[in-house]
Amino acid sequence: MGDAAAAGLLAAAGEPHRVETSRGFDMVSVYCAGAWLRRLPSRPGVVPVSALLKALIGGIPDAGPARRRRLALLFADEVHLEPAPALFIPELAGRLLGVLAAALRADPADERTLAAWAAELGVSSRTLAREFERRAQLTFTAYRRQVRLRAALIRMAEGQSITQVGLDLGFGSASNFIRAFRAATGVTPARYFAARTG
Repeated sequence: MGDAAAAGLLAAAGEPHRVETSRGFDMVSVYCAGAWLRRLPSRPGVVPVSALLKALIGGIPDAGPARRRRLALLFADEVHLEPAPALFIPELAGRLLGVLAAALRADPADERTLAAWAAELGVSSRTLAREFERRAQLTFTAYRRQVRLRAALIRMAEGQSITQVGLDLGFGSASNFIRAFRAATGVTPARYFAARTG
Protein backbone atom coordinates (compact mmCIF):
# COMPACT_ATOMS: atom_id res chain seq x y z
CA MET A 1 0.00 0.00 0.00
CA GLY A 2 1.85 3.12 -1.22
CA ASP A 3 1.92 6.57 0.36
CA ALA A 4 -0.83 7.76 -1.99
CA ALA A 5 -3.29 5.12 -0.77
CA ALA A 6 -5.90 6.71 1.46
CA ALA A 7 -8.60 4.10 1.77
CA GLY A 8 -9.36 0.42 1.81
CA LEU A 9 -12.44 -1.68 1.28
CA LEU A 10 -14.02 -3.79 4.00
CA ALA A 11 -16.00 -6.74 2.65
CA ALA A 12 -17.25 -9.95 4.22
CA ALA A 13 -16.18 -13.34 2.85
CA GLY A 14 -18.11 -14.03 -0.34
CA GLU A 15 -19.18 -10.38 -0.76
CA PRO A 16 -18.93 -9.44 -4.47
CA HIS A 17 -16.59 -6.48 -4.95
CA ARG A 18 -14.31 -4.94 -7.56
CA VAL A 19 -11.39 -2.49 -7.50
CA GLU A 20 -10.85 -0.29 -10.54
CA THR A 21 -8.16 2.29 -11.19
CA SER A 22 -6.92 4.25 -14.19
CA ARG A 23 -3.39 4.39 -12.77
CA GLY A 24 -1.07 1.93 -11.08
CA PHE A 25 -1.27 1.42 -7.34
CA ASP A 26 -0.03 -0.93 -4.64
CA MET A 27 -2.65 -3.18 -3.11
CA VAL A 28 -2.54 -5.24 0.06
CA SER A 29 -5.29 -7.68 1.05
CA VAL A 30 -5.92 -8.44 4.71
CA TYR A 31 -7.91 -11.60 5.51
CA CYS A 32 -9.48 -11.74 8.94
CA ALA A 33 -10.90 -14.67 10.92
CA GLY A 34 -11.66 -15.49 14.53
CA ALA A 35 -13.90 -14.28 17.34
CA TRP A 36 -12.42 -10.76 17.36
CA LEU A 37 -14.08 -10.19 13.96
CA ARG A 38 -17.12 -9.18 16.02
CA ARG A 39 -15.20 -5.95 16.71
CA LEU A 40 -15.19 -5.04 13.01
CA PRO A 41 -18.08 -3.20 11.32
CA SER A 42 -20.79 -5.64 10.26
CA ARG A 43 -21.44 -4.07 6.85
CA PRO A 44 -19.13 -3.52 3.88
CA GLY A 45 -17.73 -0.08 3.18
CA VAL A 46 -14.77 2.21 2.67
CA VAL A 47 -12.14 2.37 5.42
CA PRO A 48 -9.75 5.33 5.72
CA VAL A 49 -6.20 3.99 6.11
CA SER A 50 -4.42 5.94 8.85
CA ALA A 51 -0.66 5.76 9.41
CA LEU A 52 -1.31 3.51 12.41
CA LEU A 53 -3.57 1.16 10.45
CA LYS A 54 -0.99 0.97 7.67
CA ALA A 55 1.73 0.12 10.20
CA LEU A 56 -0.45 -2.55 11.79
CA ILE A 57 -1.14 -4.16 8.41
CA GLY A 58 2.60 -4.33 7.78
CA GLY A 59 3.54 -5.48 11.29
CA ILE A 60 0.96 -8.12 12.23
CA PRO A 61 2.31 -10.92 9.97
CA ASP A 62 5.82 -10.72 11.54
CA ALA A 63 4.66 -10.64 15.16
CA GLY A 64 4.69 -13.61 17.51
CA PRO A 65 1.35 -15.22 18.51
CA ALA A 66 0.71 -13.17 21.69
CA ARG A 67 1.75 -9.87 20.11
CA ARG A 68 -0.21 -10.72 16.96
CA ARG A 69 -3.39 -11.07 19.04
CA ARG A 70 -2.83 -7.66 20.67
CA LEU A 71 -2.07 -6.01 17.33
CA ALA A 72 -5.10 -7.67 15.73
CA LEU A 73 -7.35 -6.17 18.42
CA LEU A 74 -5.79 -2.75 17.85
CA PHE A 75 -6.28 -3.27 14.09
CA ALA A 76 -9.99 -3.97 14.67
CA ASP A 77 -10.29 -0.81 16.78
CA GLU A 78 -8.72 1.24 13.97
CA VAL A 79 -11.13 0.01 11.28
CA HIS A 80 -13.89 2.60 10.92
CA LEU A 81 -16.22 3.00 7.97
CA GLU A 82 -16.47 6.41 6.35
CA PRO A 83 -19.46 7.55 4.33
CA ALA A 84 -19.45 6.09 0.82
CA PRO A 85 -17.60 8.38 -1.58
CA ALA A 86 -19.75 10.46 -3.90
CA LEU A 87 -19.15 8.17 -6.88
CA PHE A 88 -19.36 4.87 -5.02
CA ILE A 89 -21.08 2.14 -7.05
CA PRO A 90 -22.45 -0.84 -5.13
CA GLU A 91 -21.51 -4.19 -6.65
CA LEU A 92 -24.60 -5.97 -7.97
CA ALA A 93 -24.91 -9.70 -8.58
CA GLY A 94 -27.65 -12.20 -9.35
CA ARG A 95 -29.76 -13.10 -12.35
CA LEU A 96 -31.48 -9.73 -12.70
CA LEU A 97 -29.14 -7.06 -11.45
CA GLY A 98 -25.91 -8.82 -12.37
CA VAL A 99 -26.83 -8.86 -16.07
CA LEU A 100 -27.93 -5.25 -16.01
CA ALA A 101 -24.86 -4.05 -14.08
CA ALA A 102 -22.48 -5.84 -16.47
CA ALA A 103 -24.23 -4.29 -19.48
CA LEU A 104 -23.98 -0.78 -18.02
CA ARG A 105 -20.31 -1.27 -17.15
CA ALA A 106 -19.66 -2.33 -20.75
CA ASP A 107 -21.71 0.56 -22.18
CA PRO A 108 -22.45 3.31 -19.63
CA ALA A 109 -24.24 5.35 -22.33
CA ASP A 110 -26.90 2.61 -22.74
CA GLU A 111 -30.20 4.53 -22.81
CA ARG A 112 -32.57 1.64 -22.06
CA THR A 113 -35.18 2.55 -19.47
CA LEU A 114 -36.04 0.51 -16.42
CA ALA A 115 -39.18 -0.67 -18.25
CA ALA A 116 -37.10 -1.80 -21.25
CA TRP A 117 -34.70 -3.67 -18.98
CA ALA A 118 -37.59 -5.28 -17.11
CA ALA A 119 -39.10 -6.51 -20.38
CA GLU A 120 -35.74 -7.90 -21.50
CA LEU A 121 -35.23 -9.69 -18.16
CA GLY A 122 -38.79 -11.02 -18.05
CA VAL A 123 -39.96 -9.26 -14.89
CA SER A 124 -42.20 -6.32 -14.10
CA SER A 125 -40.79 -2.80 -13.81
CA ARG A 126 -41.95 -2.74 -10.21
CA THR A 127 -40.05 -5.94 -9.36
CA LEU A 128 -36.86 -4.62 -10.95
CA ALA A 129 -37.20 -1.25 -9.22
CA ARG A 130 -37.65 -2.98 -5.84
CA GLU A 131 -34.58 -5.16 -6.47
CA PHE A 132 -32.52 -2.05 -7.22
CA GLU A 133 -33.61 -0.21 -4.13
CA ARG A 134 -33.13 -3.29 -1.93
CA ARG A 135 -29.72 -4.39 -3.21
CA ALA A 136 -28.17 -1.12 -4.42
CA GLN A 137 -30.06 1.26 -2.12
CA LEU A 138 -30.31 3.46 -5.21
CA THR A 139 -32.90 3.90 -7.90
CA PHE A 140 -32.06 2.56 -11.35
CA THR A 141 -31.63 6.13 -12.66
CA ALA A 142 -29.26 7.06 -9.83
CA TYR A 143 -27.27 3.85 -10.27
CA ARG A 144 -26.85 4.44 -14.02
CA ARG A 145 -25.76 8.04 -13.35
CA GLN A 146 -23.12 6.78 -10.89
CA VAL A 147 -21.84 4.28 -13.46
CA ARG A 148 -21.58 7.04 -16.05
CA LEU A 149 -19.82 9.42 -13.69
CA ARG A 150 -17.33 6.72 -12.66
CA ALA A 151 -16.61 5.99 -16.32
CA ALA A 152 -16.21 9.73 -16.88
CA LEU A 153 -13.61 9.95 -14.11
CA ILE A 154 -11.53 7.23 -15.72
CA ARG A 155 -11.75 8.82 -19.18
CA MET A 156 -10.84 12.27 -17.90
CA ALA A 157 -7.88 10.82 -15.97
CA GLU A 158 -6.75 9.34 -19.29
CA GLY A 159 -6.87 12.79 -20.91
CA GLN A 160 -10.22 12.87 -22.71
CA SER A 161 -11.96 16.24 -22.90
CA ILE A 162 -15.03 17.09 -20.85
CA THR A 163 -17.03 17.62 -24.04
CA GLN A 164 -16.09 14.24 -25.46
CA VAL A 165 -16.79 12.50 -22.18
CA GLY A 166 -20.18 14.17 -21.83
CA LEU A 167 -21.23 13.18 -25.33
CA ASP A 168 -19.83 9.64 -25.23
CA LEU A 169 -21.44 8.76 -21.91
CA GLY A 170 -24.99 9.87 -22.60
CA PHE A 171 -25.09 13.27 -20.87
CA GLY A 172 -25.98 15.02 -24.16
CA SER A 173 -23.61 17.95 -23.70
CA ALA A 174 -20.60 19.13 -21.73
CA SER A 175 -22.77 21.47 -19.63
CA ASN A 176 -25.17 18.64 -18.68
CA PHE A 177 -22.20 16.50 -17.70
CA ILE A 178 -20.64 19.28 -15.59
CA ARG A 179 -23.98 19.83 -13.81
CA ALA A 180 -24.34 16.10 -13.04
CA PHE A 181 -20.73 15.88 -11.87
CA ARG A 182 -21.08 18.91 -9.60
CA ALA A 183 -24.34 17.58 -8.15
CA ALA A 184 -22.58 14.30 -7.24
CA THR A 185 -19.25 15.65 -5.98
CA GLY A 186 -19.85 19.29 -5.08
CA VAL A 187 -17.23 20.52 -7.56
CA THR A 188 -16.70 20.77 -11.30
CA PRO A 189 -14.56 18.13 -13.04
CA ALA A 190 -11.70 20.62 -13.41
CA ARG A 191 -11.69 21.41 -9.69
CA TYR A 192 -12.03 17.73 -8.78
CA PHE A 193 -8.81 16.89 -10.62
CA ALA A 194 -7.00 20.03 -9.48
CA ALA A 195 -7.65 19.08 -5.85
CA ARG A 196 -6.06 15.67 -6.43
CA THR A 197 -3.04 16.79 -8.41
CA GLY A 198 -2.29 20.10 -6.72
